Parts: sequence; C-alpha cells; structure tokens
Amino acid sequence: MTSLGAPDPAQAADLLVAWTDGLLYDRLAGAPAASRPAPDSGELTPVVRKMLDALLAP
Repeated sequence: MTSLGAPDPAQAADLLVAWTDGLLYDRLAGAPAASRPAPDSGELTPVVRKMLDALLAP
C-alpha cells in the first residue's frame, strides 16, 4: 500500500483485507451465493478499482 501511495498504508491494508474477506464470504459462502452465479473478472474488476481508489485517496 505504501508503494501505491496510500496516506495510511497500515489502515488501508487492514481495510482491504476486511473488504476482501467480506466480498469472498458474500459471493462464495453467504446466503445469496446459492441463488446467483459466482462473479467473473469483468464484474469484479470495476468494484476492486473503486475500493483501491478509495483507499488511496488523500
């Protein structure tokens, strides 16, 4: 996160891990996972970009 320019790299890393854990649970194991297909990279890429942009914002 430091090399990406995060203002608080430790906090950004913690938030990214927590967000990723939540996303994985929601999409692969949570209740909605049984009723919808797993996301593909085309669906996840813009969401990941938004999360990283938010973490790297000054």
